[in-house]
Amino acid sequence: MHGGGHDFAILVHTSRFPNAPQYSYYASVADTTTGWYRNFQTPIAPGDYQWSQTGLHIEMPGLLWTGNAREMQLIATTPWGSLTARFTPTGPVLNYSGNAIVPLLDDVDYEYAFPTMRTTGTLTAEGRNFRISGSSWLDRQWGPVPLTVTSRWTWMNLGLSNGDQLALWDIVDAPAEHAWVTVLHPDGSYDLAAVTPVADGASDFWTSPATGKTYPMRWRVEIPSLRTRLDVRVAGPKGQEFPNGHVEATATVSGRAEGGRVSGTTFIEMAGAWTEHH
Repeated sequence: MHGGGHDFAILVHTSRFPNAPQYSYYASVADTTTGWYRNFQTPIAPGDYQWSQTGLHIEMPGLLWTGNAREMQLIATTPWGSLTARFTPTGPVLNYSGNAIVPLLDDVDYEYAFPTMRTTGTLTAEGRNFRISGSSWLDRQWGPVPLTVTSRWTWMNLGLSNGDQLALWDIVDAPAEHAWVTVLHPDGSYDLAAVTPVADGASDFWTSPATGKTYPMRWRVEIPSLRTRLDVRVAGPKGQEFPNGHVEATATVSGRAEGGRVSGTTFIEMAGAWTEHH
């Protein structure tokens, strides 16, 4: 998002785990112009968490998300700021793996995205109100979420300057690793390809003083069959870690994709047993 001479990376995330009574609301804002960053994470009581089964209506303390596949509205509040925004999809839907199926360790999840949503709204942060505009990526995932002490994953939503939208998963449960990317082209066509495990190209490690966990802040993303090699670096402060010990960090992208130079942005999600020695 852009507004008032600032560039912002904004995350709003809600989750309900089907195999555990966990309901959560997350939000974060990184001002990559000034380095200001705040996040917010809170559990939601089951009785306060409403998710309609007949349309898009998600409501809980601090969050209201409504609309449909043509237009959505969101109101999110935190102790340090708020966001009111309107989203309009401008391109095709991205079905992960081409069929919306994601092999998540020993289970199967389902996932799709609206990767290009024209966005306008008002952000209150840093004690100021900003009229913002830009593009958003909406991701919807459902199914079981297995976690073991040896498992981890890295997820990236890479929006490139050539119009391609890349959804990358790298899922590990020692010793197995499954890394692949779904590439959605502007004309709606897909490429599915294997990715060199991102831990092989990870560097610039940061250790959280809050949780003691260590995460990379830079990656070399290689997709050999698509002649793609990207340099991904966390933008803004390194410590974009939520209190429960997972990272949702904004990052810049540069490199080559299918023979041409590209740039772009992404969010990096890292969860699980990340260490400097992989």
